[in-house]
Amino acid sequence: MSNARAFGILDQISQSSSVSDLITENILAISPSRRIFVLSNENRSFSKGDFISLVYNATLTARAIVAKNTNNGSGIKIVKIYNWQKWQQLAKNIPVQIIRGDDSYFKAEKETKSEEDLAVARIEGDEDLFNSTEILDTNLSENEKQTKIRQDHFLSINYGLYTVIGNGENLSFNLFSLDYNYQIGTDFWLGINAGSGTLQAFPAANLNTNITSITLTGSYIFKLPFYSYISPYAGFNYQMAVSPKAGTDDGTNTQEDRDLELAQIDAVNTGSIIFGAKLIRHLAPGWYAVLGVGTDMIRGGVAIEF
Repeated sequence: MSNARAFGILDQISQSSSVSDLITENILAISPSRRIFVLSNENRSFSKGDFISLVYNATLTARAIVAKNTNNGSGIKIVKIYNWQKWQQLAKNIPVQIIRGDDSYFKAEKETKSEEDLAVARIEGDEDLFNSTEILDTNLSENEKQTKIRQDHFLSINYGLYTVIGNGENLSFNLFSLDYNYQIGTDFWLGINAGSGTLQAFPAANLNTNITSITLTGSYIFKLPFYSYISPYAGFNYQMAVSPKAGTDDGTNTQEDRDLELAQIDAVNTGSIIFGAKLIRHLAPGWYAVLGVGTDMIRGGVAIEF
């Protein structure tokens, strides 16, 4: 009998809870992927391993698990998004209300969650921080839910080996490049790559040539095991060559030599269809390692999604 009264009292407390009764904490930082948040936890209301829910503007916004507690704040991993619009509005220094544990009483439609359901979102090790976030907002399109990389912007800086045809042979040199890709549909990406490097001893032994490469690509991304992806691509590459001293008289070359130098520089200013593939490996939330092999160049680099 006493147990029944106790449960009845607890039910009444839960049903009468409101935003004003909740603990308020500030957002200290948000990762570029928006899957990792750092909260102030000044009230010491949650600990490592706790499930918490974020309430913003009186709206149940997201579900998270506390991954780490420090004196400077608490790191949390977003495991469910209840309201996509409110979640996108969350930013640094914004206060949010915290529900620790069960949040079903706060929902308009109650859900019953088993231990098996909760175990799916539990962090068992560091690698679980890379797991996908479940999005429960029914207003989202299916494309937004199913993309391999959820953010639409992917930027990488690369260093690799670039090859041009000069003097009738393949000439390779090191080239830095910046690669930007934008997701235009479910796992389809449009990209632009720009790079620059110096080709030594071309078009003559005592001359150097600066090569600038511009590439437009289209690609599709496939998921692989071990938090990795492969992205075949195809596109068009155009390269521009500049060698200020080519074709000038250095006192040792003939007019024929100078004309040949200019012709060789002009021959490098050309475009071609290229194709290849990139291997992408998740390093940390929002960060990736990239290895690309194609007919345009071989490169490695680091990338960030945003």
